[in-house]
Amino acid sequence: MKYCSVTCQQRDAAQHSMLCSTFQDFQERPSPNHFRSIYFPVDELNPRFIWLRMMGTRGSHVVDDEDLSHSRDSNGASTSRVASGYGSTRTGFRNDSGEQESRCNSETARSADTRNTSRSIENNTEGAAGLSSKQRNRPHDLSINTNVTDTDTQNGDDTGKTESANRPVSWSALPRKDQLFVLVLARFSEPLTQTSLGAYLYYQLQSFDPSLSESTLSYQAGIIGATFPATQFLTAILWGRFSDSEYGGRKRTIYLGLVGTMLSTIGFGFSHNFAMAVFFRSLGGIVNGNIGVMRTMISGILADPVANYPSLFGPESTFGGKHGVQWMMRYPYALPNLVRQQLPFRRIWTPNLIMTMLAHGALAMHVSTFNGLWTLHLSTSRFDSEHPYPPSFKPHGLFFTGGLGMPPSRIGLALAIIGIIGLPLQIFVYPKIAHRLGTTNSFRIFTAFFPLMYFVTPFLSLVPSWTPPPLGVSGPWIWIAITAALSIQVLARTFALPCTAILINNASPHPSVLGTVHGIGQSVSSLTRTFGPVFFSWLFGKGLERGMVGLAWWCMGLVAVGGWVLAQGVREGDGHEILLEGERKEGE
Repeated sequence: MKYCSVTCQQRDAAQHSMLCSTFQDFQERPSPNHFRSIYFPVDELNPRFIWLRMMGTRGSHVVDDEDLSHSRDSNGASTSRVASGYGSTRTGFRNDSGEQESRCNSETARSADTRNTSRSIENNTEGAAGLSSKQRNRPHDLSINTNVTDTDTQNGDDTGKTESANRPVSWSALPRKDQLFVLVLARFSEPLTQTSLGAYLYYQLQSFDPSLSESTLSYQAGIIGATFPATQFLTAILWGRFSDSEYGGRKRTIYLGLVGTMLSTIGFGFSHNFAMAVFFRSLGGIVNGNIGVMRTMISGILADPVANYPSLFGPESTFGGKHGVQWMMRYPYALPNLVRQQLPFRRIWTPNLIMTMLAHGALAMHVSTFNGLWTLHLSTSRFDSEHPYPPSFKPHGLFFTGGLGMPPSRIGLALAIIGIIGLPLQIFVYPKIAHRLGTTNSFRIFTAFFPLMYFVTPFLSLVPSWTPPPLGVSGPWIWIAITAALSIQVLARTFALPCTAILINNASPHPSVLGTVHGIGQSVSSLTRTFGPVFFSWLFGKGLERGMVGLAWWCMGLVAVGGWVLAQGVREGDGHEILLEGERKEGE
């Protein structure tokens, strides 16, 4: 006969009654230390065994009668692990020669009537061992055990499955693709509205007051670009807390953000003066906290994939190889809505989270500033030696000035190049390279490309053109140069931006504050995106006045160098660095 065991406290009558009603065919044996051990027969077709397999026990590894008697020594109780709030699963197999073949760990979420009640499964080939003193002192501990002997050792060729475990998971393998697709569309709406603004912003501001100088227009463009993240900075953490609360929720937060973005975008299009434009941009930032919330929802959809989708990612699964997808089993996340306790706000600030936020802030500053500064450089009038600005200026060395003088149609084409280059990189190149290098190494390596791009961009004003000034630039050479410069930028941001989102997600010290951490990340991003466009647009205007168009670009390159230095101190966390009361780490 094959048996599995359930062990519970003798003094917990309600729990014992629940177990007996759940497992109707059982044998009850007394155990010391105030524990009951209930042994019930299992087989491959038994629903209880299927339930145990879903909890982490895979294959036909069960206990015979002789193993059952051997598994209870004079101490009586089998080894168990208990973790409050999060169950832990450990499986260990031995082959006929006694060598240990595998040990894989994963955390599985559970729901219970009381916060202190927990359950765990452990397959143990070492025989019996006593419960720790901490476990014996808990009145509501529940341990579900199976002592495993490898009766069906697999000697087949698992090379194909093992190799599949090392491959990056594709879109077709992801669960709940419909929900992910909706989040992609919602996330797509914000950059679409932001980037389309850059193609005509300079000319829209000029239509408000045609008498303004180019340096003033550059400064106003910086103000417009900064108002959205400035107001977003004031409300991002509040939206994150609102999404984590029982009164709000993530779906409701996204609804409000999308409606606010729609109203602010329409209002901006009908603006007829600078103040009105600033108001509607501010409105869009106040009601929009979607970025952090969407990242939290995506991590929730894909949380604990081994337990939630065992046929895809568990042992002997499609992508799991012989022992499962190791990184998923090592870093599973409990579903956010099962978290009973929350980490206090003051304990969120771990050293790794602070370093990650600093690197994220530096990256957000120069990447967001690039979008505005790039369109300014494209639209600013070319330097005309017959009508120089500043007056009597003569280019020399690094002192050269003027933009490219492009009309809105060509600016739109120049912006489209970013998407043309970035889309195939994001879909085909990023998953393979990031999987090979890892998130942290990818972030550290590719942030080094940003300073190079910012250094060479001003020299686009010196590329030969088919048309003389003051007409806008044209000809193949300028487009080749633009494409080359943008390729560096797009390559860097394709890797850096997704990596920083993953690093922020994993830097969260506890799953209960994941939405808050993303809210903090969005606030840091908004703060730097507020300061960056205003300062560097002002610096761009000052550079034009002094005959040095590269001043803003080269100063922004220094910020990118600082961001690269900060990136070297970032490490990838596990999303559960701090334990609440009653929680235990694996191995303790």
